[in-house]
Amino acid sequence: MALNCEITVVKYTLFVLNFIGWLCGIAIFVIGIWIATDSDLQQYVEQMDFEHYYIGAYLIIAAGVVMIVIGFLGCCGAINENVCMLSTYFILLFTIFLLELAAAIYMLSVGFEYTNMDKFVYNGMYKMVCNYNNDAVAWVMDLLQLDVNAVDV
Repeated sequence: MALNCEITVVKYTLFVLNFIGWLCGIAIFVIGIWIATDSDLQQYVEQMDFEHYYIGAYLIIAAGVVMIVIGFLGCCGAINENVCMLSTYFILLFTIFLLELAAAIYMLSVGFEYTNMDKFVYNGMYKMVCNYNNDAVAWVMDLLQLDVNAVDV
């Protein structure tokens, strides 16, 4: 009887945690759709010339979809005690773990000096400073300066 109770606790704990993950996946998916389609954000992106903006939005949407699928498999597999769904769930989680581990090893072995992030940030900031007379650019620069405590307002 005690073993059955412990299995029930594990079953419902796995269900609740995957349900929370599923809800987070839906939230991330909706935020990604909002980022990709909001006309106000598109106006700022066009004025500040962020050419890689939509790639990030689509990656957020894809991450949301993956979380929704994994959360669904975990919820349904846990509540129905379906071995096939739970096996798929754990295989997907293990695959994601291996991909993250490989990405971390790659970044540690190659290093950050081969990325163009510093040049990208420098060029973006330079363009924003040069176009500070534009209202949208001035608004973004003011927010950025407030966030990093660069000015006293």
